[in-house]
Amino acid sequence: MHSSVTAQAARSGRRTTVLASLLAAVALGGAVGLGGAVGLGGAVGLGGAGSASASAAPRTSPGIELLIALTRPERALATFVAEVSNPTSRHYRRYLSVAELVKRYGASAKAKHAVRAYLRAHHLRGRIDGLGLYATVTASPAQARALFGVTAARASNARPGAAPRVPRALARAATGVADGETIVGLSPRSPAGSGLTTADGPTGPATARATSARPRTGTPSGCPGGLAAGTPARLAAGYAGMTPNQYLTAYDYPALIAQTTTAPAERIALVEFGGGFTAGDISTFASCFGLPAPHVLTATLAGGGLLPLDEAELDLEVLAAAAPKATSFNVYEVGEQTITDTLKAYAAPLQTPRPLRPNVESISYGGCERDIPELRKLFDLTNGVFEFEAAAGISVVAASGDAGSSACAENGNTSALPVLRTQFPASSPYVTAVGGTNVTLAATNALQTELTWNDSPLRFGAGGGGKSILFGRPAWQSASGTTPGARDVPDVSMFADPLPGYAIYCTTACDELPAGLTPGWISVGGTSAATPLLAAGIADADQAAAARGEPPLGLLDPLLYLARTRSAAIDDVTVGDNDLGSMLIHHPLGCCTARAGYDLATGLGSVDVSALAAQAEQRYRATRGG
Repeated sequence: MHSSVTAQAARSGRRTTVLASLLAAVALGGAVGLGGAVGLGGAVGLGGAGSASASAAPRTSPGIELLIALTRPERALATFVAEVSNPTSRHYRRYLSVAELVKRYGASAKAKHAVRAYLRAHHLRGRIDGLGLYATVTASPAQARALFGVTAARASNARPGAAPRVPRALARAATGVADGETIVGLSPRSPAGSGLTTADGPTGPATARATSARPRTGTPSGCPGGLAAGTPARLAAGYAGMTPNQYLTAYDYPALIAQTTTAPAERIALVEFGGGFTAGDISTFASCFGLPAPHVLTATLAGGGLLPLDEAELDLEVLAAAAPKATSFNVYEVGEQTITDTLKAYAAPLQTPRPLRPNVESISYGGCERDIPELRKLFDLTNGVFEFEAAAGISVVAASGDAGSSACAENGNTSALPVLRTQFPASSPYVTAVGGTNVTLAATNALQTELTWNDSPLRFGAGGGGKSILFGRPAWQSASGTTPGARDVPDVSMFADPLPGYAIYCTTACDELPAGLTPGWISVGGTSAATPLLAAGIADADQAAAARGEPPLGLLDPLLYLARTRSAAIDDVTVGDNDLGSMLIHHPLGCCTARAGYDLATGLGSVDVSALAAQAEQRYRATRGG
């Protein structure tokens, strides 16, 4: 997990602007005092890189911040999302505006009135978010304890059963309460490391399984530095990072990009926790590979100016390569990882003003599903945000994690607990979960073979996958091989193996760089490289659709599972597994192995983005009688 960084943005080599509409909270209305009213609306402001520096206002209240989840028509919204996301429905991709969604599916006026009245009666101040999902309340320690059951020691992730309670007077207006300042442990991909031994992860006896690590194949293209991206140890072993022309050709991006135009506008959202980026690094990457320099808009939501880290740079550089005609990349930075700030970060793209609102949201972070009341309420609220985004036509894509089928990661995701778990938000039924593979390419960079990413026993790391303990199986995931009663992860997988990895340019705090080596061209991997790659493909498909006057693809999963049987959009992966048990407890955990059809190692398989876009066009026209 990346810690909160409060250094000024100027130290990162870039400058950002946050508009005045972005204050201490995202899309929150007026405060409730005695006789006050709860305001709705508000928006996230985004400033362009290179503008004057500003950041969100820091918290000044000495009280405890609580979130009250509001009662709303959840079943009705789920039914609507199922219809607009179903490629065989006449309602396919007929989304609603955010204002209409709030009116129909946010908390009722009666529920909001009850919350207002309760807060006024107890001299509390609070706000209701712009979607009508929850109220944010600041209470003194005594009020928090007496009214909401918050213990003096405060609820924490390590203490199950310590979640606050709903006051009896709000039993019909609220469904739960969470301590908004509880820290959420969200981790990006695991550091790839520079060595090629088990010293990179937990040590243990090597097994007979074959590692998925493969030297770079195909024909790379780019500047000399980009062609030799990697540490000396990697380069000596043939593991120079893949260049954009290679991974794009492998998944048929050029054919789709050729169909896109720079108008109408297409924007992609990135949610980044704990670190920012250096604009010069992104420009250097683009120049090396003959790409247009991307336009990046940044909003700092909490925690002040952030020092750059390689996670954001990886995300932006992959997006720059795979979505070269996108209008902008909207980066929502969060220095803190409280429940409140995490929830606001995921909701920010939906609440960005319409001219700047993205159609795709890429999330390279995740946390282990744990049956702890505090985090369960966060999962529920965040899942509600993703549901609203699906109803509005926003595609959300999330990394499944880099700890294989044992996703309860520790130590910054470089090791894991020996239990079978999946990660949230990838496990949300309103998110497309992305796992990991490795590839061998022909001289033309066409995809020859693909196998499940699992570098053990060489090093610790594998694509996440398994059965959710939080969510049931969605209707669209009823394909043969999925688990009755459980949401299965991942949905699809893309190239992710750090050996050979992606060539990127990073002069910041690069996790991959051993001490003593000069920052610059390195190779990295993980499902948080595969995730922006797929997100960019969705954005390309959206851009091609918009040029034909069609709406964006929205929630992608129903189309993916349909495409599995009706087009060449899915390339089944049938080799390898994502079980890291032998590096944790000296024997396998028992999950998960790739096979024909859907499996918990790579999902449906990898995606031919051009064929998938054609399938989306075909299905949309069919539902319109075309």
